[in-house]
Amino acid sequence: MEARDFIGLPVTFAEGELESALWDLFDSYDTALRFGKAVKFPPASTLRGASAPIELEAAAIESAERLDTFTFEGTVTAAAARKGGEPDHEVEITDRQWRKR
Repeated sequence: MEARDFIGLPVTFAEGELESALWDLFDSYDTALRFGKAVKFPPASTLRGASAPIELEAAAIESAERLDTFTFEGTVTAAAARKGGEPDHEVEITDRQWRKR
C-alpha cells in the first residue's frame, strides 16, 4: 500500500517547472544536511588527545518566513586506535535544540 493511500491525503505528481523546483529544494537540503554522507571529524592525529567542538544539523523545517534546524553540539576527542591501527574518535553530545536560522 502506498503512503498516500494509507494516509488518505490528496497527492499531486509534480511535472515540469514544479518538479524541477522541488528537486532544487531537495538538493539544497541534501547539501545542508549531508544526506547519505559520513560526518567528517578532525583527524585524530591533529587532536593529539585534545577535543574539538562539533555542530551537526540533523533536521530542518522551512517556511516562507523562517528556517528552523535541529542541531547537535558537542566535542570530538581522539581515542584509542581501532583494530588495524586506524585512529578512532569519541563524540560527546553536550546540547541539542531547535534553532531559528
